[in-house]
Amino acid sequence: MVGWSYDTTHHLSQLSTEETRTPTRVTRLQRRGKIIKEILPTGSNEWERVHKLYSEYAIQNDQVTHDTEPLKTKFKWSFMSKKPTGDPSCQVWVCEAKMTNFLIKDRTHTLAFVDEEKGDDSTDERNGVSNPVTPV
Repeated sequence: MVGWSYDTTHHLSQLSTEETRTPTRVTRLQRRGKIIKEILPTGSNEWERVHKLYSEYAIQNDQVTHDTEPLKTKFKWSFMSKKPTGDPSCQVWVCEAKMTNFLIKDRTHTLAFVDEEKGDDSTDERNGVSNPVTPV
């Protein structure tokens, strides 16, 4: 990622006119990457948000829209890409995808906890079916 920085304050709607006027393969890859990095999807609802935002972009630019699964697959392909042997450079969207995948994994490693001060959780609505929650 030498010589390239990612502006985290750059909102999706503020893309330059040049970027939205002539979408190339690289532009589409970068747009998809920006959307995924902004949302950091960990579940199907968040991937649906990615799908919605990318579909809006695709329609505005007369591009093919995709279902959610192909977007996931293309993202997976991007971060799993290996650079060619003997070539020290890495495509920008590959580096970004690898960083975004790291951020998604980091986000999923958070711990969920229940407030221990409430005592018995059997009547706590957070356990879903009002059954006692067994300690792990």
